[in-house]
Amino acid sequence: MKLVQSFAFKLFVALILLCHLVCCEDISSDEEQTCGANTPIDKQCGGYTYKVMKPILVYLKQLQDTVNNNNIDTLSTDNKQLIEKVKGLEQQLTDLRASNEFQKQIIDQFTSSLALINQKTTNIEDLSKQILELHSAQQVQGKTEELETRLTKLEAKEEIAVLPTSCLPFGQTPGMHKIQVAGLKALEVLCENTIAGPGWTVIQQRINGKENFYRDWSTYRDGFGASNADFFLGLEHIHRLTNERPHELYIYMERFNGAVIHAHYDQFKISDEADGYRLLRLGKMKGNGKADWFRKHQNMQFATHDRDNAIKCAQLFDSAWWFDNKKCEAMDLNAFYYGAELNCSVHTMVDCMSLKTVKMMIRPKNSNVK
Repeated sequence: MKLVQSFAFKLFVALILLCHLVCCEDISSDEEQTCGANTPIDKQCGGYTYKVMKPILVYLKQLQDTVNNNNIDTLSTDNKQLIEKVKGLEQQLTDLRASNEFQKQIIDQFTSSLALINQKTTNIEDLSKQILELHSAQQVQGKTEELETRLTKLEAKEEIAVLPTSCLPFGQTPGMHKIQVAGLKALEVLCENTIAGPGWTVIQQRINGKENFYRDWSTYRDGFGASNADFFLGLEHIHRLTNERPHELYIYMERFNGAVIHAHYDQFKISDEADGYRLLRLGKMKGNGKADWFRKHQNMQFATHDRDNAIKCAQLFDSAWWFDNKKCEAMDLNAFYYGAELNCSVHTMVDCMSLKTVKMMIRPKNSNVK
């Protein structure tokens, strides 16, 4: 609309100038000097110009009213089409701008989502690597444990298959040897063949008095000491050996004056821990002692200072033994080691005698069984 108004105004001014020039061309040179002044000639030109411009002014007025009233139908067809195209282009431009903004938002969201997916993908890849590494480590650990278990079983089977269960196979080679004890690991024992023949396993030894025999229950159960000095094999080991098959017992005792006393029992067996490792069997005895001192302790439970018998023999004599519940005396080969010949003024190992060397040994009765 502003374009039309500007065009009409310019047309109006141009026509006025044209008419005025036409009017002034018909005037003489003398009159031309005063053309444009408020003269009769000027009035004549103005009237002429008005007559010429009046129809144009009327048209321009109608055109302005039409534009002002937005009466598009009175315009030419070309102008209407042009205006419609302009409006359409403006709407397309508006839609395109809106569409571009929407697409920009979609692209931004897509870009953000893609970055998040990439990050999660990287995290998943890292996690997958960690899982694979862990799985691999677990497989290795599992294989290692399996191999260790198999090796342990193989070693156990090997020991059971190879190791003997007594000292009988080592009759010609006394000293320390490994034997298999039923239900327990391989046990290193002292094998003796110089005192009473081959195949004896030493279960108790006193030779120098350097080992303290006033011990608690668990120590006597498991054993203590060293094979080249004083030691006790352990009640649990003795129980398992003597219960696996029949055994015999040989007791060797040497006094400080050089005299040797021995006692051989053709049977020897003790019970389990629940029964106090009771002295179950002794069998027949052969020996050179004045009496069968050990016989008085048959059927007695083993006693220590922390698991004593009814009359507290272990605490009374600082010892541990199969004490008689009625009388503590007779034999106590775990009594204090004095290191010299003594009389009955003190508690001795056996019948008022202080012993220099003591060995208690067991052997399976059937020498053909290894």
